Amino acid sequence: MFRRENKVKIEMSLKKLSIICLILMLATVAIVGCKALPNFRPPPIPPSPFIPPGGGHILPPKNPFIFVYAILAVDEEFVGDQLQGIGYAQLEVERVKSRLEYQYGITIEIVDIVGWNSDNSKSGSSLFYEAVEETGFYSGMVRNGFEIDALIAFTGQYLGYGGLCWIEKSALIVQYQGYWCDDNVLQHEVSHLFYADDGVQGTSCYILQCVMSYHTVAVETVEEDEETYNVYAEVPEGYLANTWCADHYKNITLNKFRYTVVGDMNNDDRVSISDIVTIAIFWGYNDPRADLNGDYKTTISDIVRAALHWGETKN
Repeated sequence: MFRRENKVKIEMSLKKLSIICLILMLATVAIVGCKALPNFRPPPIPPSPFIPPGGGHILPPKNPFIFVYAILAVDEEFVGDQLQGIGYAQLEVERVKSRLEYQYGITIEIVDIVGWNSDNSKSGSSLFYEAVEETGFYSGMVRNGFEIDALIAFTGQYLGYGGLCWIEKSALIVQYQGYWCDDNVLQHEVSHLFYADDGVQGTSCYILQCVMSYHTVAVETVEEDEETYNVYAEVPEGYLANTWCADHYKNITLNKFRYTVVGDMNNDDRVSISDIVTIAIFWGYNDPRADLNGDYKTTISDIVRAALHWGETKN
């Protein structure tokens, strides 16, 4: 008698075979497409003053990005002490956002801005926990019709650190220190949300110009947006860099779908044939949206990775 277990195994094998056939078909289409359109590139957008130089094309906003929906929180000291207040915090987020879009196809969307009255006696992790509690934040909460992924907090109090990130809670906080470094500190903490580790001594990142590096250097002055800032201190390399080393680029790329589904290219919270076709279209090109394994190009391995998640949904 034909056993049910055998039937199930055969059905699973047929499904895997179908996926393999689909991948081979898409590979053929992609190769043909590249031959037919040798100069294909997504159209560029005018460069932003905050987008780092380095060549390559900038992705147009109308194309899919990986969206991270966030709440921006500021305490009363930050708003009161900074002439630009909330606008300054928004500017720093935009500076980091442009780099994430350029390198990974990740975009941060601020859904709401809230304030909290911080306890002047607190610092460090206590101040950080207070920000999370006072704002009522938790990953997955709904605000203004959006499911919130992360909390980005700014404080004007003494934190004791440039910034802190609570990875499991998808929350981070940054202390105001100065325009020349706040964007890099924020970029460092946001990178933790995608499981980028600190570039401490003993790691390959430590001696590199990477935003995650803890290697300290003596700095007298810093030029930032045509302004000169007096520093005269030893600061971490990460305070001066707004790029990532190769190891951290790969690490963030592998984890950039943390808030969605691996391979979801059209932001419908599921992986379908259209997503796999989209990746196949970018075969051979260095496009951050279609590079799923961090090797700076789109190949069969990226298509396979997306195909393995075919049918998955966010919830």
